[in-house]
Amino acid sequence: MHTGQNILAFSALFRSCRFMSGFAEQLSMLERALADAIPESRDWVRHTDAENWSVEVSSPHTRDDRKLTIDLWEREIEVRFYVGRSGVGGAPYEANADVPAGKEAETIAGMVSFVADILNERLVLAMERSVRGGRVFLEPGELTPSRRNGLKWIASWRGTYDWALGEPTASHG
Repeated sequence: MHTGQNILAFSALFRSCRFMSGFAEQLSMLERALADAIPESRDWVRHTDAENWSVEVSSPHTRDDRKLTIDLWEREIEVRFYVGRSGVGGAPYEANADVPAGKEAETIAGMVSFVADILNERLVLAMERSVRGGRVFLEPGELTPSRRNGLKWIASWRGTYDWALGEPTASHG
């Protein structure tokens, strides 16, 4: 399902939702949104306590400990993409979103769409060569030769778009 379709699919689910102030309500919304957009997310490893929830999935397509985690705290969602041995010491690359009161549905739908785009390789992670040297999430169509010249490396969930990571990561078999 494309990003726009994901958001449309979520709109029916979220239309009936009112202001959700508690962690439990936000968690319920996030679990439903993940299950609807990414059915296999029901099988991902979960960790939870009274104030924090996280889910983790490892890429079955690469050999470099690549994984993605989603953390939910009350009023904040964080998505982390671990590139494994590549990148900056295997450190994760994060995307954070505050969950403002009254905007829970919209925020959760956006973050779930972001995760689906990474898993389906509609977004890839790249490290820029600039002095700033920051990470950037790009669509594969943006990986032109001139754009690639400004990048140190590229990593994608399945390894399809991996480039300059030091060793091949896509599994062949």
